[in-house]
Amino acid sequence: MSDKTSDSTTSHPRLPPKYDVVFKRLFGDSKDTRLLLALLNALLGWDEPLARVDVLDPRLGGENATDKEPALDVLAHDEEGRQFHIEIQVARQEMYLERALYYWARLYAEQLRAGDNYETLKPTISIHILADWTLAELSPTLASDTCHSRYGLLDMDSGKRLTLHQEMHIIELPEFDDALEEVEGDEARWLYFLRYGDQMTDDQTQQMGEPIAQAQDKLKRISQDDLLRAAYNARVKAARDARWLIQGPIVVAQRAQQEAEAALQKAEAKLQKAEAELQQAEAEKQQAEAEKQQAEAEKRRAIARAQDVEQSFKALERELALLRAKLDDDAAP
Repeated sequence: MSDKTSDSTTSHPRLPPKYDVVFKRLFGDSKDTRLLLALLNALLGWDEPLARVDVLDPRLGGENATDKEPALDVLAHDEEGRQFHIEIQVARQEMYLERALYYWARLYAEQLRAGDNYETLKPTISIHILADWTLAELSPTLASDTCHSRYGLLDMDSGKRLTLHQEMHIIELPEFDDALEEVEGDEARWLYFLRYGDQMTDDQTQQMGEPIAQAQDKLKRISQDDLLRAAYNARVKAARDARWLIQGPIVVAQRAQQEAEAALQKAEAKLQKAEAELQQAEAEKQQAEAEKQQAEAEKRRAIARAQDVEQSFKALERELALLRAKLDDDAAP
């Protein structure tokens, strides 16, 4: 595919290389595989680096005649027939690991044609680059201390590897957080480019060495392609929509929960106010009852005092009557 632009006088910003449509244009060129070869050697880290790779048709044949053919991002093989599949995944997919395993199985199985012997099967290596999400988002048990995890068929007790035919690499770009001055080694340089290539300056690119400089130069050229930019914008929208399909219901539920919690807090505040008013009314009632009891007690004491005075008065009247009677007796002749 050519890197022509619709207007050579217009300079567009570089596109992010971590998006699949951009990545495929960078590394899926069957006429120039130098960048792909350098990337594979850096990510695989094998003692014997690959000497040559050829880019293959990334389309997987449908299992039935009417099936839609799934397309991989980049597919290649080396001189020994080993297959290398690189997949960029921008948005999180709940069943992504199952999909990755299915793609590997399809690639491995489709090596055999009718009448072929199993000896014709060659190792199939899958490399999955997660652009903006991590495996921990699928399950906390998949959280890793490194951005690059390597998986294979192993004995679960001894760790002994069963076969070299199955190998899967998962690279979580958000977990790669090396600053530019901390970047060391070919793999780190490529990961830095994949994550920040659209933001790097020319000086920073030159510090990374020749393969990265070549990739950056190609990135500048293909970023001027209006068709690629349109495809990139469509992928950005699709990724945004995919995130919303996953996160949208969660956001809506969170908002509903927040509104419910706010309403509950408001209701609880009203209840607390009502309870406080009730307690105050109860206290005032108790105080009124106490004052009533106190008034009744004072009334009883007043009545008792009045009765005492009355009895005292009657006693005085009796004594006065007796005194008068005595005076009358003394005055009689």
